[in-house]
Amino acid sequence: MKRKNIIGLIAIVAIVAVVMFAGCVEEETPVSAPTPTATPSQKITPTPTPAPSPIETPIPTPTLIPTREVEEDKSPVILKVTSSNIKKKYSYYEITGTIKNEGTATAEYVKMTIKLYDKDRHLIGSGYTYTDLSEITPKEESTFSMLIKTISDTPCENYEIIPTYSKYS
Repeated sequence: MKRKNIIGLIAIVAIVAVVMFAGCVEEETPVSAPTPTATPSQKITPTPTPAPSPIETPIPTPTLIPTREVEEDKSPVILKVTSSNIKKKYSYYEITGTIKNEGTATAEYVKMTIKLYDKDRHLIGSGYTYTDLSEITPKEESTFSMLIKTISDTPCENYEIIPTYSKYS
């Protein structure tokens, strides 16, 4: 029995010694590099560069494709684009415009889908936005605007604006 106690005591002392000395291992400290001394040199004054100003790229004025009229539609809401403008700004086209409700009911949540086409009438960009007013009453106008990035550097030659609405009252 004495022998088992001595062996157990030796095992405990060995474990304690390992735990105590495990924290004593030194970590390497990085050696700092000597600080370079400054050598006198000729002072260079940078020339100020003017900040780029937005320059509109001259492009041919794209043509608005007339909105398709549907005669079977007997909806009391008749939306007409009364004006639109398109400008090239960097790699985007900015489209702004006005839409009028020429119907007899209020149009709610009017969505303006805009499609851009190249000279061969291939689609080069599209997007949608909502009018500034969430409800357009009869004979009332609302404005809209959005930016569309084209899928290539091909210039826009034609564009189409398609108004739709969620419901009317």
